[in-house]
Amino acid sequence: MFLVAQNTGLINQKKKLESDIIQLQTEVEEAIQESRNAEEKAKKAITDAAMMAEELKKEQDTSSHLERMKKNMEQTIKDLQHRLDEAEQI
Repeated sequence: MFLVAQNTGLINQKKKLESDIIQLQTEVEEAIQESRNAEEKAKKAITDAAMMAEELKKEQDTSSHLERMKKNMEQTIKDLQHRLDEAEQI
């Protein structure tokens, strides 16, 4: 009788351990999937950041170019105004 009870206890313990293993495997698989999802999001964020950095550089270049054009135009206006003032004095 003692061996039967011991055997039953061991069988129950084995079933519990098998159940625990299945649960742990499921948790590991979920963690792996979450890790993969996070990695994909990180890759997308890096790609987006690189694209935004490139776009920002282009906009900065355009802004610098327009600023130089503005200064050149302002100088041209000053020169023309000076010539006009001289012409009006004659």
